[in-house]
Amino acid sequence: MTTMNVEELIRLGFNKNEALVYLSLLKFVRSDANQIIKDTKFHKNIVYDNLEKLMDKGLVSFVIKENIKYFEAADPDHILHYLRREKSLLEEK
Repeated sequence: MTTMNVEELIRLGFNKNEALVYLSLLKFVRSDANQIIKDTKFHKNIVYDNLEKLMDKGLVSFVIKENIKYFEAADPDHILHYLRREKSLLEEK
């Protein structure tokens, strides 16, 4: 279990909502959007927007089972890979 918190994720470049959605997913391992909405108390649009941002970063994936989309957070170690990739892209520019 991770002891990561919102402030640490914000320092790594997450926005506050991304951090809260990511941490919620880590709690549940695999979750549908409704469970994240209940946990974070965010409007569904905010949850879906931030899930999309996290998927774009490669930090969230999903599977569909019985016509329900379940989201999964990537292992926190993947954050390091994401940051290295972003650093490399910045250096190329």
